[in-house]
Amino acid sequence: FGQFIPASIPVPTDNQSHIAFDPRATRITFETQTDTEKGLVNTFISMDFSGFAQKGSIQPRLRQAYVSWINAKKRQSVMIGQAATTFNDGDVWPESFDLEGPNAMLYLRQVMIRYSFMLSKSDNWIGSLALEEPLSAVQYGKGLEQLPDLVFAVKWKEKWGHLRVGALGRWLVAENNSGTGEASSIGWGLSFSGQALVPYRQDNFQFQLYGGQGTGRYVQDLGSASMGQDAVYDSVAVSLTSLGNYGGFIAYQHWWMDGLRTTVAGGYINVTNQAIQDEDALHETIYVLVNTIYSPFDRFDVGLEYYYGRRTNKSADWGQANRLMLAVKYSL
Repeated sequence: FGQFIPASIPVPTDNQSHIAFDPRATRITFETQTDTEKGLVNTFISMDFSGFAQKGSIQPRLRQAYVSWINAKKRQSVMIGQAATTFNDGDVWPESFDLEGPNAMLYLRQVMIRYSFMLSKSDNWIGSLALEEPLSAVQYGKGLEQLPDLVFAVKWKEKWGHLRVGALGRWLVAENNSGTGEASSIGWGLSFSGQALVPYRQDNFQFQLYGGQGTGRYVQDLGSASMGQDAVYDSVAVSLTSLGNYGGFIAYQHWWMDGLRTTVAGGYINVTNQAIQDEDALHETIYVLVNTIYSPFDRFDVGLEYYYGRRTNKSADWGQANRLMLAVKYSL
């Protein structure tokens, strides 16, 4: 339940059918807000039950845990703890019951220090700068962590919606599996995302585009892939090559009437493969979502969702999968 990952589709497709009943998407959150002489102090903890456990059982998993300090007079804030990466635009996540979201979503939860500040007197321009936990997800080698990832983002908010740009800088380091032959490479990424509200309707349009080198683990589908998608280590040349990747998604939500809406979304990812990679290395994925969700009363949703995914390898061999899901959600 809640995990449809095109990168994990077997190639070739096994053409088998499966059915599952799963409560692991249940989520518990705890939040406090304390007014002090220096500003507002917030704490936030969120967990679900999607931890690694044997089939037929569930295990709690920490999602987010952080403390933040907001200084309204200086129009700035500081956040320390585990949260969604600053590279992510959390306001463009299409409404669905899928825990993974579109394949090209820039989403990752990790420990960080984030500083946010207003860039205009009208408070509609917001800047964020963060030092985030590094992890070199490397193929054919062992990733090392030496310098934190650096993320900068700017968001422009208006009544019609918002636009956001983000930049990511990384220092990737790896060695061979024997612990020798250290090599390094630079990683970088750029993103552009936004949401537009349709005038005189509840409809909305969402999108995200991204591209870069060595940023695979920040991409939802690539971060979930079985092998590291940041870089490739060559033990013969003793070198580390960052993998280029680009992609994006678009989504549109239409409201038929109060409480009844349909969302359609599509996503694409492409990885620039290297000659050293095996023929079954991930090359591209496609994601399609169509759902209809109804809220008969406040905080209660029931919906039917259809997913299509396709994975293509470096060899051009591909596999595909379909999923139909009925889900119910109640929020306290």
